[in-house]
Amino acid sequence: MRGVIITLAALIGLGQGLRDIEKAVVPLKTVSPMASMAEFEPIGQAVKHAEVVGLGEATHGSREIFQMKDRLFRYLATKCGFRLLAVESHLAQSIAMDRFVTEGIGTARTALTTQGFWTLQSVEIEDMLNWMRRENLRRKPSEKLRIVGIDMQGKDNAWDFLAAELKEAGCNAQELDDPTWLSRMSYERRLSVVPGLASAWVHSALPGLRRKYGAGADLLFQRVIGVLRQAIEHGTLISAQEDLYERPDAIGGIQSIAHKASEVLSSGKELSEKSRRALSILAGKEKPASALELRNLADAVEGEQGMEEYAAALVTLAALMELKAGTPQAIRDKDMASNLEWAISTYLPRAKAVLWGHNSHVGIIEMPGKFVSLGSHLVKRLGSAYCPFGTLFDHGGVLAIGSNGKVGSFDLPPAHADSWEGLLSGLNQPLFFLDLTRMSIQTTKPTRAIGSSYDPSRPDLYYENLPLAGLFRGVVFIKALTAARMGATN
Repeated sequence: MRGVIITLAALIGLGQGLRDIEKAVVPLKTVSPMASMAEFEPIGQAVKHAEVVGLGEATHGSREIFQMKDRLFRYLATKCGFRLLAVESHLAQSIAMDRFVTEGIGTARTALTTQGFWTLQSVEIEDMLNWMRRENLRRKPSEKLRIVGIDMQGKDNAWDFLAAELKEAGCNAQELDDPTWLSRMSYERRLSVVPGLASAWVHSALPGLRRKYGAGADLLFQRVIGVLRQAIEHGTLISAQEDLYERPDAIGGIQSIAHKASEVLSSGKELSEKSRRALSILAGKEKPASALELRNLADAVEGEQGMEEYAAALVTLAALMELKAGTPQAIRDKDMASNLEWAISTYLPRAKAVLWGHNSHVGIIEMPGKFVSLGSHLVKRLGSAYCPFGTLFDHGGVLAIGSNGKVGSFDLPPAHADSWEGLLSGLNQPLFFLDLTRMSIQTTKPTRAIGSSYDPSRPDLYYENLPLAGLFRGVVFIKALTAARMGATN
């Protein structure tokens, strides 16, 4: 690859400055997926020994980022032997995308609409799916491109898919016809039994499922049930975080509550059996069986006279117990890594995969105070066979959820001068690839990332100090962006 080793001093604007960086840049002519791929040869050398290539995005809604990633995927699929595209979308609801690109069932637009994540419902992604379908028409069945969602957020996503498919396959469980059943199970804190019931229903409906999905239906649907378990756990952690957020002073007051609970127990005051159990737990005299017991106790005693603050303390303890498993973000990335590993081994054993997601998932992040990213899990399993690339930008348009809760278009201001983006913008080149493996970068600088939402009144909120070379093997820099286009192609 063209380029020279760049010292840290040069990179941060000292020494020979930006002129040295320019020598390391691989200029790119266009983001258009239909353009010649000849200029990607240096990138091909960088991924020569990779089994999984991560393609990150600094926003979830910018046209040029999606087009460049599409262009890179087409190159990796046609020139480098990559055949599985793993996307940041729900595993169950993304099955329609795979059926479209492999069998021509439905359309790209309907497949994108039913997968649920608005971040993929753009014309740019639709164009990529249609290309995958055309590419598969000329390939042998054993060489077809596949697509799989690896996300697991939202128990309703997995449940809605399961319920619809089980009913179609002939399962007559009455729960499948009750639109309130899953909500009631959640309210009654009985979600833990749902995956087991679903597994039994899948077993009973296998003949019908196999007629539609083939011999691998049992593996596919057991994984969907596994994703349902993941989503239930993830939802529990989100609720736990919300409980603590709503009680910002509760943790600091636990010791005081414990002292008061001990005094009440010693006072001889008449107590119900459940209130005595609750106070004994808070006073440290007994251990709770689980976080679920704490929450049930809180519900049972909060209406009793003088027990309201103790009930709140029980909820706080339950939330702390639940969050011992990790934060929702950390659990999500761990589960996505597991789902990707399953997809590779099940869909295309020994084939190479492209990971499509946000920079924050694709990059290798394992730092004090930050969650362990999907990319970090992959590098632990694959070592140097995982090759993550990121995308950075200076300014431009993006689709994101605004303060009104709706998806809208926003104009992002130029990057801060002291950020990685500000530094690279100083090269005055609109589009280029930078091979970070050939540089000595050991420092952190602010870098910008826009997730699914954006508040234009707080632009500084979207910067985080990160070591760029620690995150990625290389980055594509796109100076100016425009918002992605929602809706079907003409």
